[in-house]
Amino acid sequence: MAKQIFKTHLNFQEVDPGTIEDKVLVRDSDGNVKEIASTELGGSIEIKGEYNNNGEALAGGLVPGDLYRLPITSDSQASLIAITILLPSAAMRLLFTDIDTTCLNNGIGDKKSISDWNAFFETRGSLTFDRVTVTGNEAIFNVSEVPVSNLKLASLGIAEFSLTDFSDKTLYELDLGFNVLTSFDPSEALPAMSILKLTYNPIGNFDPSIALPNLFNLNLSGCGISDFNPSLPLPNSLYYLYLGENGMTNFDPSIALPPNLNTLWLAFNDLTGFDPSIALPNSISQLVLAINKLTTFTPSLPLPANLYALSLNNNKLTEFDPPTALPSNVESLHLSNNNLTVFDPAIALPDNLVLIDLRINKLTDFNPSIALPSNLQTLNLDSNDLTAFDPELELPAALTHLTLEGNNLTVFDPAVSLSNIQQLRLRVNPLTYFNPSSNLDALTLLTLDSCGINTAGWNLVDWTDSVPNNGVVYAMYNPDTITGSDTEASLLAKSWSINA
Repeated sequence: MAKQIFKTHLNFQEVDPGTIEDKVLVRDSDGNVKEIASTELGGSIEIKGEYNNNGEALAGGLVPGDLYRLPITSDSQASLIAITILLPSAAMRLLFTDIDTTCLNNGIGDKKSISDWNAFFETRGSLTFDRVTVTGNEAIFNVSEVPVSNLKLASLGIAEFSLTDFSDKTLYELDLGFNVLTSFDPSEALPAMSILKLTYNPIGNFDPSIALPNLFNLNLSGCGISDFNPSLPLPNSLYYLYLGENGMTNFDPSIALPPNLNTLWLAFNDLTGFDPSIALPNSISQLVLAINKLTTFTPSLPLPANLYALSLNNNKLTEFDPPTALPSNVESLHLSNNNLTVFDPAIALPDNLVLIDLRINKLTDFNPSIALPSNLQTLNLDSNDLTAFDPELELPAALTHLTLEGNNLTVFDPAVSLSNIQQLRLRVNPLTYFNPSSNLDALTLLTLDSCGINTAGWNLVDWTDSVPNNGVVYAMYNPDTITGSDTEASLLAKSWSINA
């Protein structure tokens, strides 16, 4: 804890009748003078000594950085007390683009009042401080004790940020998102910091010269980082890495990513390909490449062994046929909103796959030449250009959710078994009837709304023989109503709920 000297007149200067001057001057190491209210002083205070004049006080140890109460005029000034203050050593420096605007927008009444700043910090669940010193648009906050805490400084118009003497403290989270920082390079390792959010700052490059040894979550989305290639390895503790919305056209760091990384988020970039030259760590379970400009997905190196979810939705893929098998642990494959005209991977998809999402593509047919994974539960073919659904290979026995909404089906009668399908969605297709040959032993939800079914179609009821009791059908917005039809009677007999 640093000691500084404060001295005060026994006889206060009257600025206005009945008003006591209550300000001090602060001299920094360069000799610059700053004026603050003495009420902003924090820390423990002890009487150091009593002096007859300024000269004696200076001889007693006054140094640059000491605090003075006004007025200080000459060595002839009588009756002064020199006081030593134990000033807090940990400091945070913020340079604002306009501190007055920041205070106005955040309900901070007096920018020189630490109590006003702390009231604001408390609303965010952020660390509070013992004192603040404001000069122009710069504010320096000091604190003596740093408990396990956060600094939540998002959206404050901060242009520069630095910490001093926080290296042995317990700062857990630092949120500087939505400011105007152009760089981030801490001068201390900050060993306790686990979460760092720099989202939507115009940083352009992330290359700190000091490692953050225990970082767990790093969010650099929206920072204009077109090339992510830090000089120092990221910490082994890193679990989440968010790099979305950076305008990246390529992702190929020259240093291996941390061995414990779980989530790599690269969505909302401009990637046209994805082929890192260094293998991704096997620990990655979520690889998010959604909302890019990928035209192919053909990585040369195997994907991480523990990959659980692969998100390639909202790209420009015309085919999905990776040169190597997907890892056996993959359970969800997201390919919606692409330009796929066919889905027929040459290498079998992993048996652990439970979800394939092919919504909003340009598929005209669905007839893969290799059987779908045996554990597949959900197949979504919503909003394609299918004119028929009649795959040659049997659907997996585990498949329970089949979605074909928004296609061009005029008939739905696949030769394969549908006996395990629990939810069948066919709304917004030009079907004139629904009467598949396959048993529907597990069906509990059927959507046939906004199709083209007429009265003759509603009177075809063979399919209802196999359905279980207590299902639900949606049949609104067809040329003719289901009400009064043979289908309605058959389903009501099985206690189905009919939405007509």
